[in-house]
Amino acid sequence: MRTKSLFERVVIDLCVVVAAALLIVGSIVGYAWIKERPQRAESRKRAEAILADVSAQRNGLLALGEVNLDPSNLTLADLQQKLHQPALKQSGPQNTTNFGWACGVRRCAIRASFLVPFGKEIPPDMTPVALMVTSPLLGDFHNVALGGVHLGDKVEMLREICQKRGYGRQIGYNRVSWGEEWGLMWVEVQGKIIVLVLTDENMMKNVKAQGDGNLSGLASTRKGDAK
Repeated sequence: MRTKSLFERVVIDLCVVVAAALLIVGSIVGYAWIKERPQRAESRKRAEAILADVSAQRNGLLALGEVNLDPSNLTLADLQQKLHQPALKQSGPQNTTNFGWACGVRRCAIRASFLVPFGKEIPPDMTPVALMVTSPLLGDFHNVALGGVHLGDKVEMLREICQKRGYGRQIGYNRVSWGEEWGLMWVEVQGKIIVLVLTDENMMKNVKAQGDGNLSGLASTRKGDAK
């Protein structure tokens, strides 16, 4: 079976985040309805687990303080300096390694994916192929920004920031160019940004073109570009 491209995987993860947000809202509404019904104990337990997961992500984001992740200097060392050590490290698709910060039991509000097989050392100066920042429970978290765009900002603000910096070419639905290398996707609810996804467009194309076999070479190339 043909392996999905890393970009497709990022889009799938994005859909999962949106679905999870809708599930959280539905669970809260359902919890209010079932809390007085002992026979719904199992459903109540699931709702409470979801709320606890969201609360952990929320507290994790707030604990970071004021953070602006700048794509022009987005390396592992920079992420660790601003976000501290990741709470999650696991194997990702196509021999990648995923890091997570501000994590609950099931999900992390901030996730980064590096083109290095799990278990291998990741150079401090390597940039991620993808970075996702999500707002748990559709809340506003203006202390966390990606390239100056904050969770909870209006989409108009994102477009204004792009114009001031001389980029922002439309390359897809809710997706624009971000400098020479990056692409930025977002999810909005009532005009407010709840998910930001930054992807290294050049690396995505190389992964898709070369497949799984040359990931080590690609990682070495990206390390050299970062210097």
